[in-house]
Amino acid sequence: MKKLLLSTIVLFAAATFSKAQVQLTAYTGYQFGSSTNFYGYQNQGRFKIKGSQGFGGMLSVEVRPGTHAEFSYTFMGTYATIERGGFAANNLGDVDVHYYQIGGVQESEVGENVDLFGTLSFGGTTFSPKSNYYEGDGGMRYALDSKTYFSVGVGGGVKLWLSDVIGVRLQARMLMPVTWGGFYFGTGGSGATVGSAMISGDVGGGLILKIGE
Repeated sequence: MKKLLLSTIVLFAAATFSKAQVQLTAYTGYQFGSSTNFYGYQNQGRFKIKGSQGFGGMLSVEVRPGTHAEFSYTFMGTYATIERGGFAANNLGDVDVHYYQIGGVQESEVGENVDLFGTLSFGGTTFSPKSNYYEGDGGMRYALDSKTYFSVGVGGGVKLWLSDVIGVRLQARMLMPVTWGGFYFGTGGSGATVGSAMISGDVGGGLILKIGE
């Protein structure tokens, strides 16, 4: 899914680059942690991902005045735990979280060199543990592997233009990986309630480079 999205945006940018305004944004911010219940064989509790700093970028292509099509990618390095009632939390180890989204941005000029905007996007979220197992109670080992889920992003913010080509983007965003069929953090491991969503989000900012008119 990730390769498909990346290929799509490369082709889209190549086809429109010479005809439309393009905005490139280098982004960083704080990404909030998220959690969901899990249920499995003789095992249930809560799966948690710790909040951490995120890094990424956006590529926006103007499709008409005030409206952009946008691809965004965000990476967060963090760690995950599972917590069960009456037991100490088990540390699942380091986990890389990748968000890749395609959607739209609607802008409105509210003052000289100031634009407010809202975003709606869809794409995928990959949870990638750095270890292939974690050790539970009694020394029992449980397998871990990467999982990718459909996700939705909704956000808004402001763009402050310092010149005709350089600006600052400040935004807040809600991110929701939707885990239809259950959330699984390990092969043959435990899963969350069918159709659950892990609600997360981020706040941050970045430097914009505008190309074209």
